[in-house]
Amino acid sequence: MRKSFWFRGKWLRLAIISGLGLVCTTAVFAADASRTSFSALADSAVTRAEAEVTKVKLLVDQGALPHKRLDETQSALEDAKDEALLGRTLYGQLRVEALTPEQAKDMVAAAQRRVERQTKAVGERTKLLESGVLARSEMQPFEDELSMRQRTLELAENRAKLLEELMAMAKSEQALEQQSLSEPPSSQAVMIK
Repeated sequence: MRKSFWFRGKWLRLAIISGLGLVCTTAVFAADASRTSFSALADSAVTRAEAEVTKVKLLVDQGALPHKRLDETQSALEDAKDEALLGRTLYGQLRVEALTPEQAKDMVAAAQRRVERQTKAVGERTKLLESGVLARSEMQPFEDELSMRQRTLELAENRAKLLEELMAMAKSEQALEQQSLSEPPSSQAVMIK
């Protein structure tokens, strides 16, 4: 009897040690993966959305689905592309100093398009709510998403504004440096011992 208990206990200890090893290994890899996980997730969402558009287009062409469904999936694809762009520029590891004016413009435009799409969805759901098709509780997730997208737009605009301010500061510093190099040293700049 004692031997079988030891045998079970040995396997239990082995399982616990193996589980701890797996958790530690996962934590190490997760730290490296977390740096790129958002952009990788956004890119995989684009791939899935593209596949969905292809599938729905085929079904619409066969007459199995209405054309409105294709419009919805194409809108979801565009939304996923905008989210991926935001993942690289706003949420990614790209520092403000490394952001180009074109990227900043694209970032703000992507955030604006996402707000417009969600505003349209909220408008459509509001009509359904007013006609009694939707319950008020079903409306809340769409309003929350709109609020989140509006905050994202504000963040994108603030980051673009910060980039503009940094560029203006760099230009003024260059102008001051050029001015100081072109002027002879003044008597005020010379230090007297």
